[in-house]
Amino acid sequence: AFWAPSRGDAQRLEGAVSGDLGLTWRHFSLEALGNFIVSSLDVAADGEGRVFLALSGKDLATPGAKQDIRLIRSADRGETWQVSRPRPESVAQGFRGRNPSLEIGPAPGQVLLVWEDWRHLRGQLFLSLSQDGGGSWAIDNLALPQPAGINRTLTDALSAVYVQDQSYHVLAQQPVDDSLGAYHLYDVGFSLADLQQLADSDRQTTNGAPNVTAAPGTSDQVTAPVGTADEGQPISEPAEP
Repeated sequence: AFWAPSRGDAQRLEGAVSGDLGLTWRHFSLEALGNFIVSSLDVAADGEGRVFLALSGKDLATPGAKQDIRLIRSADRGETWQVSRPRPESVAQGFRGRNPSLEIGPAPGQVLLVWEDWRHLRGQLFLSLSQDGGGSWAIDNLALPQPAGINRTLTDALSAVYVQDQSYHVLAQQPVDDSLGAYHLYDVGFSLADLQQLADSDRQTTNGAPNVTAAPGTSDQVTAPVGTADEGQPISEPAEP
């Protein structure tokens, strides 16, 4: 269990862990997170003792800080925790990232982290993938393809990632126009092989440039190379955010 109490001008993420099905609880406070004001939180656990929290918010210790992301990981069922910053510090200083979602993958050790990123001035989905339970990132800060000139974002109200038929799926919002008054919901699906191919192509061709294509896709699968990839299947009529 997790919560974020406010005490004066300070906020600390706290929690409690039980090893006996809730009969007793041990309280803990994530001091390493610092004075990070939490705006969204997603949790995932793999059944092997590893627990992951993905947060977005602002660090009050840094004046003018943009919204950013923190990943908190325990490898021992909540006895100890490690805090990390998934986005490069140079990016986080200038551009916001928010609303991260986590999912445990279909293969042992796989963990997927997806978030909404504004480093290319429009909202875009970025991800990192671990194959060793979060110990390292086999794919790191990879942009998913999307149509040019649009924003694609995530909601803070629910976890946006799920696994189906050995593939990952992300439920993303795409505004109908720049008024941001109504949104389409897109299901963006991809396999591990798709991500590896996309990451290889991204390293060879984009050199960090926005990963976009000219027109909306008609498939729910991501395929490489960059520039020909489909960007997701619309699954809803426009809805209020």
